[in-house]
Amino acid sequence: MTTIYILMGGPGAGKGTASEFLQEKGYICHSTGDMMRQALFQNHPRVMPYAEDILHHRPIPPKIIQELIEQCLSDAKRVGKGVVLDGYPKEIEQCLFIDRFAKEHHVKTVCVLIDVLPDNAAARIRFREVCDRCKKIFNAQFVPPKVTGRCDDCDIPLSKRADDRVANVEERIRQFKSRMKPVLDYYGDRLHLLDGNAAPEICRANFERFYQMQLTEEKTHSSQ
Repeated sequence: MTTIYILMGGPGAGKGTASEFLQEKGYICHSTGDMMRQALFQNHPRVMPYAEDILHHRPIPPKIIQELIEQCLSDAKRVGKGVVLDGYPKEIEQCLFIDRFAKEHHVKTVCVLIDVLPDNAAARIRFREVCDRCKKIFNAQFVPPKVTGRCDDCDIPLSKRADDRVANVEERIRQFKSRMKPVLDYYGDRLHLLDGNAAPEICRANFERFYQMQLTEEKTHSSQ
């Protein structure tokens, strides 16, 4: 494993664009929601007792999530892959766990907050669709699929996320900032703030430059 990227941002911030770029660089991306659903699909013994909670988007015990995250990190380290965490950590204890793992395994962590204005987030969410199989995100206005309503790679119908209701965007952003304040304060100077308000292709280019800067810093540090 080389690096753990922690991506944070409210709804419509553009974390999917950053995750997609990192996947192309060989990183393994883990969204906590997708991870829970995948574990449920695989009949994971630790997850099955919480099947109804997962299906109805209700919270499950943090220790269960931490166990799955730890397994994902260990698996990635074994095969020498970097990891992207989307939706984790959400509380201080989870931050401490990642720091302990990184220190024990000599892994670098990069914490990123992608900030976006509510109006821009609402515009993205209004046109956002996702492939239920590969989880690729499309946007009819900004990044449309080649065939309207169908995934470019899987050729199956796209769907709207259950919580992608524009009317809820401002409230969800408010809740995100309130809930995540302790985590953001914890990372402090380690937190990289990126502007997510530009068009997706510009945001991607900006993130690519940020990524290259991180690589340069790693090479400089390793040569000292």
